[in-house]
Amino acid sequence: MLRLLNTGVPALVLDLTGTRFCGASGVNVIVRTHLRAKALTTPLVLAVPETGSVRRVFEITEVSELVPTASDLAAACELACTRRTAGSLSAAQESS
Repeated sequence: MLRLLNTGVPALVLDLTGTRFCGASGVNVIVRTHLRAKALTTPLVLAVPETGSVRRVFEITEVSELVPTASDLAAACELACTRRTAGSLSAAQESS
């Protein structure tokens, strides 16, 4: 994912809707990806069902507070586009 971010993608959505388990290594990858995306001002959004063990892990570790999360892929894509547009507008306002 870090390599993908470095290519200049406009936004990144991680579809975890089919994921049944996420341990410490997975959380670490998501946090590192979040930090890199933030440094590049690239929106990162997670698609995670509202119920289940993955959502619970993200709540306990506060990943869901750190990274925007949507309950399905369509909502995550929409949120990523919205955040990308908002980020572009903010950057334009700051430079003027």
